[in-house]
Amino acid sequence: MTSENLSFNWKSEVRDYEIDFQGIVNNACYFQYMAHTRALHFLKLGIDLVKIAQEEIKGVLIESHTKFLNSLKYKDVYHVTSELTRISRFKLLFNQKIIESNSNKICVIAQNICCILDTNNKPFFPDMLNHLPIVKNSVNPKIGTKI
Repeated sequence: MTSENLSFNWKSEVRDYEIDFQGIVNNACYFQYMAHTRALHFLKLGIDLVKIAQEEIKGVLIESHTKFLNSLKYKDVYHVTSELTRISRFKLLFNQKIIESNSNKICVIAQNICCILDTNNKPFFPDMLNHLPIVKNSVNPKIGTKI
């Protein structure tokens, strides 16, 4: 695996049904944007979450530290960046940002921690990712500028 696989970027546009009564994207949608980006990032790494779910193996979000900075509006084009780091024997950290593409304004920064559960709901680590080194102290509890 190259270091390029540790970074991923997905681009989209805000749809009408994602807007709340205030005319901005509902906060739950930002979590969906990040979840979709993580699924695509896993796919780039050779892990198809839909396929492994059929085998009762689950890729799950176990912790999220999220800071909302600016709002997206209808028809805004945005992109989600994702940086992957292995932080323990079983945990993967996705540092993610949602950025409004025209202004490059950061809307959301988040640290999302995931793991993969086997058929007995026990954490395990896929062989294809075993070469990733464990990087200690990667989680920033205050979500500052390091993300």
